[in-house]
This record gives sequence, structure tokens and C-alpha cells, in this order.
Amino acid sequence: MPRWHGLNHFDEALSVSYTDGQKFEDLSKVVVFACHDTLLPAEKEGYLLLRSFELHTTHMLAAGQEALATFNTLMQKFSEKTENTKKNWNFPKNHMRAHAFDDIEAKGVTRNFSTKPNEKMHGPLKEKYQRHTNFKNVADQILDIDHLELVLEFIHCRITNYDTYISNEEIIGDDDTEQEDFFHVKLGSKTKHPLTLEAVEQRSITDKAFIRFRAKLNEFLNRYFTVVGKPLPGGKPVWFPPNAEITEYKYIKVNFKSVVDWCQYTDHLWCNPNFHGCSRYDCVLIKTQQQDIFG
Repeated sequence: MPRWHGLNHFDEALSVSYTDGQKFEDLSKVVVFACHDTLLPAEKEGYLLLRSFELHTTHMLAAGQEALATFNTLMQKFSEKTENTKKNWNFPKNHMRAHAFDDIEAKGVTRNFSTKPNEKMHGPLKEKYQRHTNFKNVADQILDIDHLELVLEFIHCRITNYDTYISNEEIIGDDDTEQEDFFHVKLGSKTKHPLTLEAVEQRSITDKAFIRFRAKLNEFLNRYFTVVGKPLPGGKPVWFPPNAEITEYKYIKVNFKSVVDWCQYTDHLWCNPNFHGCSRYDCVLIKTQQQDIFG
């Protein structure tokens, strides 16, 4: 099962006591990995899982509509064969799927008309009602309080941004030296003892990715300086001897801008043989000059 940051992890699903909609959503993400080897490409029912996605394409919607039609046909046959049970299948949760993909086309992805976001507002609404109203005609009073909170938050953000700007000015000063900007990447989980490049190659001798690792590292760094248009260190090509030592990091935190909604998100990536008792090797998508690399 994936161990993504911020994802509820389940040892089992059927006997779990669910307390909120977030656990249902996380379970729907995990179940895809649990059943990916049972849903064959020819079995269109698996496409019903698409309706919970946060981004849809025309192809995905068409596949979902096709899966829904197949499901409705099978559901009709099942209800006919179980007429003796007198089960009435005409109830809201069973009917809402009939319009699921039409609603997505009309209103956007399901998160836009989900009731789950309002669950997080129960606490603040209750607090405003109890502390800031006279318990009569409370709607207008709560809206006024929301407006004041928004104004306060706006002022606070402006002050924070100004303080950040001033502090950066003091740090930079009049220094015009060009600096590399790595603010969106942070390394962690540093190993205690450095390793030589030769030891790294010997340790991973069965891994094709580490064949000629030292030579490929030298080639990459030399090519990097050429691509970015910067002079080589000391004016000479980079060349690491076999006994050159490196320090390994098993964790990286990356802040990035999503191409879906243009907001900033954070990824926590691990490459650790013993992460809470289990091995964890996350995958990354790297954009290079020639092509995108998935590994």
C-alpha cells in the first residue's frame, strides 16, 4: 500500500470504524492499488473509480459513462433475479451514480459539490454561534463575523509579506552575486557515514542503474555546467576519483506548482530500505532537456 504523506493508512478495511469523509476518500485511493491486478483492461467496471478523481479528460469521462452503462445493465439483471427478496433499489445513494458523470461535466469534479468540506466548518460555526451571537437571527451575525475574520487575515498576510520582503532585503543587501535558487528542495535523513563512489558501485553491483555510476556522474556534471552556461570549477572538467566520498540522503521534500490548479503543493519522497519497518522507494518524474524520465 502507498505510504503517502497525509494519507490515512489501513491495516484492514471491512472492520474499520469510519469517523469522517476523509477516511472514505483515502480508502478509495488505497483500494485502487489493492485491486489493480484484479481489474483487467477489458473489465470496464473499474472505470467507475474515475468519478472521485480531481481532474478529468474527455477520454476518462467517456470511459466512465461506458462503465456506468454496463453497471446499470448488470444491476437491472441482479434486481430481476432477486425480486423474491423484495429489496427496493430505488434509494438516493444508488440513484445518484446515474447522474455522476453528467454532474461532472456540468459542475466540474466531484469535490466542487461535495458536502465533505462543510464538515470542517462545524467547529468554527459552533464557536461563532455560541460566543458571538445572541442566538436570534444568527445567519447575518455569523456572516458579519466571517467578514471581519477575512479582513483580519488579509491585513495579517500583507504585514507578513512586508516583513518577509524587508528581511530578504537586509540579507541580500547590495550583493549582486548570482545565486543558485534551491528554496523549493530540502534534503533530509542524512546517513551517518559517507561512502566512496567505488563503494557505492560495489554495493549496488546488481543494479543496472549504478553501472559506471562514477563515470556517469562526471559526465552529468560536466554537461550540466555546459547547459546552464557556467564555467567549470577551476576551468577543468569535473572528475571524481574512485575514493571520492559522498553523503547519502534518504529523504527529499519538494515544493512545486501543480499543473492542475497552479497552486503550490509539497511532496515528501523517500528512498529508504527501512521506513517504519518496511522498505519505501518513491517514484519521481524528472524533466530533462531531452525527455521526461520516470524512475
